[in-house]
Amino acid sequence: MKHTKLMGLRSLFAFVAAIGFAGISNVSGATSGNLVLDGEVDLILSIAVTPEPGASSMSPSTLVSSLAIANVYEICNDADGYPVSVSSSNGVGDAANSGVLTGATAAEDLSYSLTYGGTSVGFVNGSAQVTDSSSKTPDFGELKSIDIAFDGASSNLAADSYSDTLTFTIAAK
Repeated sequence: MKHTKLMGLRSLFAFVAAIGFAGISNVSGATSGNLVLDGEVDLILSIAVTPEPGASSMSPSTLVSSLAIANVYEICNDADGYPVSVSSSNGVGDAANSGVLTGATAAEDLSYSLTYGGTSVGFVNGSAQVTDSSSKTPDFGELKSIDIAFDGASSNLAADSYSDTLTFTIAAK
């Protein structure tokens, strides 16, 4: 009986070995493989307005040909570029083709013009596009200076406090 069991085990081992070696001879391994690396960069849109001291100490009753009032820092990483617009809250209300300084109590206005980054701003109904870039900003962004001009000397304005709010908006294309 021992002999029969031993013969049976030898046959089983021989059969398993034959199948195993036959399987190995037909197996071929991959010679290359792929690893996909993937990531995403979020859209960056940022605009920062930094007033100059002259913005809060203007004298509307004088002639100002060019007064630095602020610096604007534009940042955008959209490869298609970005526009920046500005609106004068009083100019929009008056549908003016300029910015408008309005008296706090007197119903008087003083029109003004701006340059943005050295370029004249062309207001229409109190708003204007001041940047139309077809590419992203440099890593450190774009810095643009804003200057104001007005002629309050020939306007004979009433004694009052005159103001306006400029709103700058950046968007991706």
